Amino acid sequence: MRTGLTALIFAGAAALLALSGLAQTSDSPNLDHTKWRLTGVGHSDLKIPPGVKYTVTFEGSQYSFSGCNQIAGRFRLEAGKLVTTGPGRSTMRGCPPEVHAVDAGFTGMLHAKPTVRVEGDQLILAGDDGAQWTFQKEQLASKDATTKFIYVAAFTKDCTGTAPMQCLQIRESKDQPWTLSHMSIVGFEHVPGIEYRVRIKEDQVPHPVADAPSVVWYLDMVVEQTVVDRKAADEYEASKKQ
Repeated sequence: MRTGLTALIFAGAAALLALSGLAQTSDSPNLDHTKWRLTGVGHSDLKIPPGVKYTVTFEGSQYSFSGCNQIAGRFRLEAGKLVTTGPGRSTMRGCPPEVHAVDAGFTGMLHAKPTVRVEGDQLILAGDDGAQWTFQKEQLASKDATTKFIYVAAFTKDCTGTAPMQCLQIRESKDQPWTLSHMSIVGFEHVPGIEYRVRIKEDQVPHPVADAPSVVWYLDMVVEQTVVDRKAADEYEASKKQ
């Protein structure tokens, strides 16, 4: 009888702890399986360099920030705050100071346990220093999507689909010849003169229309990029600033 009573007490205590945990996180938004693009940092001297894309993806208890480097770690949402847990990890690619500064600012903001708000398609992370990091929601492949690695050539080529267009040149291995792809990669910006190796998510299109692809590709990560024509890359970046 005493054993049964003890078990009942422990069960009740566990239930109370569970309810307490729910109460702590009930006012926190659900970030699982979402991707966001940084659009601005308000109330701060930090500026987003033109032509550089910064994104953060949340998957389960993992976050992954892509900017100058790939920064990843574990987190939890607690009473409306984002709390990192355990040591994070980062690649060590060298970047211009103004580009790296955003990476460093993001890491510092995370360690300060920012408050989290989702307003429509916007995510706002606010630090105690008053800075507000604003992100715009981006398309993300389903959890059933297949992971693939492909190489993308430095230059596109003329091709014809439903109309004349520019096609990416891709291959899965460096030993293979380049082939034309009539598919684009959602979230990927191709800069002429730069060759890429990217990790993509291939997702099925539930009800494709006639003559349309049955799959869609989403950029998951730029693994490598190599400048093979600096002049072409610089001219492209200059044209974007005009």
